Amino acid sequence: MLPNFLCIGAQKSGTTTLLNQLGKHPDIYMSPARETQFFLLDHLYSQGPVFYETHFFPGWDGQKAVGEKTPEYLYDPAIPQRIADTLGSGMRFVASFRSPAQRAFSHYRHNFQQFWEDLGFEEALAREQERSAAGRYQRMRYGYLDRGLYSHQVQRYLALFPRDAFLFLVYEQDIVKDQQHALRRLFSFLGVDAGFVPPGGAISAGRAQPMTPRFIDQPEHIEQEGAKLEALPGDLLLTRPMMKPRLIKGASDRTREFSRRVLKNLPQQTSLARDQELDINRRHFTADIEALQKQLGVDLSHWLG
Repeated sequence: MLPNFLCIGAQKSGTTTLLNQLGKHPDIYMSPARETQFFLLDHLYSQGPVFYETHFFPGWDGQKAVGEKTPEYLYDPAIPQRIADTLGSGMRFVASFRSPAQRAFSHYRHNFQQFWEDLGFEEALAREQERSAAGRYQRMRYGYLDRGLYSHQVQRYLALFPRDAFLFLVYEQDIVKDQQHALRRLFSFLGVDAGFVPPGGAISAGRAQPMTPRFIDQPEHIEQEGAKLEALPGDLLLTRPMMKPRLIKGASDRTREFSRRVLKNLPQQTSLARDQELDINRRHFTADIEALQKQLGVDLSHWLG
């Protein structure tokens, strides 16, 4: 069975929480893949819809709603047309939007988690265009501000699909403040029992901790999170809570210098202070937030103060 709905983003706006809650409903089948990335990655998309169906939805057992979640689907400009060509005009879409500044900072912390980032936050924002110019995937990785220009991304979908094919959620209200009400709306939108209450109540996907590098200067036996490692001088150990550590054997000078910058700039806060959030939103996103309000028909003035 091919999907009849997609959770398309935005990244760092509660999509993993939605995935976890949707998967508990008896009339909803979610792809076992956390993110299929089928419409994003050329080598997957080129294999066609039969591959998509058999590879990512093998356990469908008659559930009414069938879906998957990949937050890059909202951002990448090629994807709406790919979805229309593959799945047709009857698709339904769920999208969640978060304060662009807070989304950008969460994205930034995620890149430290993956050991992709070594700059301070303001420097990373200032160098975004330079880094993104390297290509499509670099733009997705370092597009801290660009990913938060939601109205342009929404418009690409509205040009191909009717407005009633979309359920738009606001992260702060629908994922954080009143998740149960949002789930009732979501289940109703998908045509399944809206009275179903997922076991466990409201949940959060949590905030993953950044990866912390540690230089090894003497032989060391490391047992952590189920891993047993033998480290030698010159190795680099990467750790974060609740995850198995990684050991880079004989780390190169370039990797060691990158690690020093990571240690210097490792974000200590989990979210932006309110004054930082408002400053960034006002400087970079005012016009887009106002356009998004009209598209969604919701009040987003709290993003601007």
